[in-house]
Amino acid sequence: MVVKLNWKLTGKISLLCFLLLVCGCGRGSRPLTTVVSQDSTHVVQRILVLPFENESDEEQLGVIATRICQQRLFNYGFQLANEGDLRVYLHRHQLFLSQLKDEGTLQLFSDLARKLQVSTLIKGEILTAGYENIQGESLPVVTLKLDLLNAVDGRVLASSFQIGRGDDSRTLMRFGVQRTATQVLAHMIDDIINNWHTKGVFR
Repeated sequence: MVVKLNWKLTGKISLLCFLLLVCGCGRGSRPLTTVVSQDSTHVVQRILVLPFENESDEEQLGVIATRICQQRLFNYGFQLANEGDLRVYLHRHQLFLSQLKDEGTLQLFSDLARKLQVSTLIKGEILTAGYENIQGESLPVVTLKLDLLNAVDGRVLASSFQIGRGDDSRTLMRFGVQRTATQVLAHMIDDIINNWHTKGVFR
């Protein structure tokens, strides 16, 4: 009997195990960022935030995370492409969003970048979201994966993983704790974008 492995699922399980080992040992873990490209020629100009995937049981969390990311980038002063233009493009080309994210070819990325006039894509995925008993309080715990891609060819410029907890704000000397997954996500996205900026990914 031949068993076919679901490599996408296997990869997620491995990633979660790794994150639990790295980030679960202490509170207030900072983003774990891996810059996988030294592409000094890439300059971030106009960004398209792809709708976040949501693997958690928290409905609408993916939509909320997408909006948070768009707002944070706008606050940084970046030009953003309209998500509606992406949906029109996919409809005209009879494509699903998953095909762009998982099976995008060089030709597809190049055409998308040219027609939507974007230099950079951001792809986010909420891997887990729930509540845990932390020091006697029920607080949210969220696992987020955020990728920065070259829009022209789909190459990953930076990839970040983080487990955020509702008590991270207290650990980082912010006031109080975060009692909703939305609040945790907002701080995580801020931290990752700041981390990318510090590492010189955003130029």
